[in-house]
Amino acid sequence: GVELVMPESLSSARDAEDRDGNLTPLKRPSDTFYNAQGGFVISGGNFHGEYPAKAADYLAIGVTELANISERRLERLVNPTINDGLPAFLAYNPGLDSGFMIAHCTAAALASENKVLCHPSSVDTISTSGSKEDHVSMGGFSSRKAVQVVQHTE
Repeated sequence: GVELVMPESLSSARDAEDRDGNLTPLKRPSDTFYNAQGGFVISGGNFHGEYPAKAADYLAIGVTELANISERRLERLVNPTINDGLPAFLAYNPGLDSGFMIAHCTAAALASENKVLCHPSSVDTISTSGSKEDHVSMGGFSSRKAVQVVQHTE
């Protein structure tokens, strides 16, 4: 339950508030406990994916900033009203040739899609496993979105 992952989740929230980028989970000696008489293992929740989920969300946000800057620089290069006399869209025959117009449209579309992908998945949770896992990190989704943002930006 949520009580098992409380230290990881709360320390992750604290680190996000600090915004120092150093995601360090609270230290505990082990994720499991062993009772020599009964021989059973109780999970302490240290496996929780809150830290990798937030790191992937932060990565997507940071890379999106790079994509936004790149798109704006491309706009300044291909737009004849602000590019200091270069031909429109850097085309040999502006008006007949499209030059880099489609490249800029693609960059603008990908930069906009990145903004949608940057909604942090780590803020979402839903009960799973018959309510045995009632606070999940959504780290898998955070990671997939981060990879997609990086691919868009490349």
